[in-house]
Amino acid sequence: MPKRERDQNVSTDTTGLDSLKHDDTQAILDVLDRLRQEGIEEDVSFPRLVVDGDTGDGFVTRFVVEVAMRPAAESEINITIRPDPNREEVQLQKLRGFRKGLTSLLDYIGVHEEAVEALGVKDGQTSLLRDVLHIDIKGPDCAPLTILDTPGLIQATSKSVKKEDMLTSHELVKLYISDERTLILAIISATNDLVNQNVTEKTREVDPEGKRTLGVITKADAVTGKREEAWMQVALNQEINLQLGWHILVNKIENDEDAILGEISRAEAKFFKSKRFANIKTEQLGLSALRERLSKILHDSLVEALPQLEEQFETKREQAQTKLDHLGTARCDPQSQRLFISNISTAFQGGISSAVAGSYIDPFFASDAKPHRKLRADIEALNLDYAEAMRAHGASITIEGVTNKGDLGQKTDGAKTNAYADGVDKRRALDRQQALNWIEAESKSSRGQELPGTVNPQTVALIFRQLSTSWEALSQRHLSRVYWACYRFTTDLIGHSVGEHARDVGRRFLQLRLSPKLDRVRREAMACLHSLANDERKHPKTYNPLFVVLSEKYRTQRTMKLVNEHVARQNEAFHGYHSEDARHIEAAKTKYTDMDRYAAEQTLDQVGACYNCVLYFFIDAVIKQVIERSIVDQITQIVSPAWVSGLSEADMDLLVAEKESVKKERERLERLVQKMTMGLKSLKEDLAGYYESSDVAL
Repeated sequence: MPKRERDQNVSTDTTGLDSLKHDDTQAILDVLDRLRQEGIEEDVSFPRLVVDGDTGDGFVTRFVVEVAMRPAAESEINITIRPDPNREEVQLQKLRGFRKGLTSLLDYIGVHEEAVEALGVKDGQTSLLRDVLHIDIKGPDCAPLTILDTPGLIQATSKSVKKEDMLTSHELVKLYISDERTLILAIISATNDLVNQNVTEKTREVDPEGKRTLGVITKADAVTGKREEAWMQVALNQEINLQLGWHILVNKIENDEDAILGEISRAEAKFFKSKRFANIKTEQLGLSALRERLSKILHDSLVEALPQLEEQFETKREQAQTKLDHLGTARCDPQSQRLFISNISTAFQGGISSAVAGSYIDPFFASDAKPHRKLRADIEALNLDYAEAMRAHGASITIEGVTNKGDLGQKTDGAKTNAYADGVDKRRALDRQQALNWIEAESKSSRGQELPGTVNPQTVALIFRQLSTSWEALSQRHLSRVYWACYRFTTDLIGHSVGEHARDVGRRFLQLRLSPKLDRVRREAMACLHSLANDERKHPKTYNPLFVVLSEKYRTQRTMKLVNEHVARQNEAFHGYHSEDARHIEAAKTKYTDMDRYAAEQTLDQVGACYNCVLYFFIDAVIKQVIERSIVDQITQIVSPAWVSGLSEADMDLLVAEKESVKKERERLERLVQKMTMGLKSLKEDLAGYYESSDVAL
């Protein structure tokens, strides 16, 4: 321990200090010491006395020395190290094993050097240590008191003292005196002017109102005259006002370096009888009075802090537990990992089954800000728009009355525009006569052995294939829209199923499971669609009775149009049905003499009937086989229980293993909850009678 004044024999013989034996102070200090050993003071500060002063010889240590005095039947001095909890485990075990016993503090210097070596302090080191050298002093006449002795403040550099040493001493002192529960024992030498002492400036930085600082003026016997009078003014709180006041100590006791405390007390009493100290209260003079004063100050501070400590313990425990809950279940072994994944699977399966079925009772679907969560509604809307788009613009050529029946333009009634309206190119449009000319030309170029005036099946297939060339492209757009709706939903659902506490797991699920699986789903759906489209590129086939109905419908419409045109020409005012008119109608029915034109008419009727029959089938096939079977059904199996049961330990580790930082944070929080619970239990069970405890449950 650095010497501020001089070394004295500090044996455990503290005769005359019976007034300092406060049972309640000892009980509280014992509890706090026990909690301190558990590391609780790392998170919650306890009331403590910290010695702060300038150093006289430039000597600076890198750690704090804690002196704990306790009454006991037998005298005992033990020195241990309380290591910084952030040290590596090997160092922690080594330093915790440091233990030295003394018969007198005169042997302390040697033990101090051993402690320096154990702590690994090297020559020229400027870094601070958070380790504490603990000196436990027990004896029948010891008062219950704990004091932390910080290294003295170095005021200036020299050949043997570097600037880094000076800065280190200031940082270490400030570290300990900044806490609001720290009672500062500011040691000020009377041999040096007040304005030249750094300690006063340091204490005012952290305690500007002087609420928790007790000034101690040492070497009062080394000054006389005006300098002595100046220090008297300081002791009377005239220069620097401290609410805890000032205290005066002397230095030399008849030049006897080995004086015991009893002799010191008698010598102090003789010195302070001088009239010069008449205005100074007795409790402000001498070492015995200082110890009694410190004990009382510490006692009052301890009692005042107990309810605050309880509140802090509970608050920090709740905060740590909340953070632990936010981290979720630990995932450190295969069993816990599989359970965690199973819980995710259960939540995911419940959510996606409800979404696909269109059951939106779960709160997950309640947010109006996230309409994409209502997956079935999205898919059905896209299916309806797709079917409408195929009917209105599915054919590559619009033939009047035959193909592309409808309009996907902007709705005038405020209804939502079709999802595929913006991507439909303007189709080539043909009226019936233009279509017949086109078919007639195609028939002539592909004529086989069919009889004149009959339908050539090859021509029907050729015209059908040309009309249906746009089906696959429009269907691919529909597939992509449904796919991205499912992708957005599943990524949202997996994040919800994993929970906010494990966003990294959600990202890993997306990267390692969802994205590859969804990508495969898309490829397989595209392949399925391509197969359907290829089927329709072959010779058209339909066994739907609607084909005959439509063919007859088109033929009848065509015949009735011819009849109406002929009748209109023969009789502008057709009011009856006479035999002459009947002959005109029959003539109209048998009008055709151009066999190629007649065949083109028949071909167009069959193409129209075939196109619409196959179109309706194709729309249904795309929705059922591509959308529902290849996409919707597949996404329900992405995180299925069967998939979970087949995961290897390596797979699970990749998916849900906690990061090292998360593991450390979990361990820290669990330890914090444990420590805060221990603190609460100690206060409530061991110190229940010393303060008014709350109803906080353990």
